[in-house]
Amino acid sequence: MDTQLVAEKLFNFCKEKYPDLDWNYSKECSKTVCPVVFISGSCPLFKLELKIVEDWLRIECIRGYLNLQDINFRGCFLVQLNDDKDSELEFYRSDFNETTKPLDKNKWNLCKKARKIVREIFNFIEDEIQE
Repeated sequence: MDTQLVAEKLFNFCKEKYPDLDWNYSKECSKTVCPVVFISGSCPLFKLELKIVEDWLRIECIRGYLNLQDINFRGCFLVQLNDDKDSELEFYRSDFNETTKPLDKNKWNLCKKARKIVREIFNFIEDEIQE
């Protein structure tokens, strides 16, 4: 599986599906590290980062990480692409030092929107890329 092709497919999906997010794309490569591609999308309220890791000319995994700036809420996923086709997706509140308070309606709506975006990207990876 070609890293560049997968990255372009994923980047194009994100840009077309969520044009209101500011999407960026970059690739790192060195003599000692296999290529790693970073795709990120952000708006004033949250940031989503995707990392595609290549291992000896095959894509090892795609990791995603969501950070809501105003709320201690995180989401992350990992999709294995080659022989080990395994996937994980989780969302959690990370305000361990504070008493967990119920989210007000606006914050809950933001969480739902961000979770929906992450789930749709995760499903796209599983359905279109992992196969």
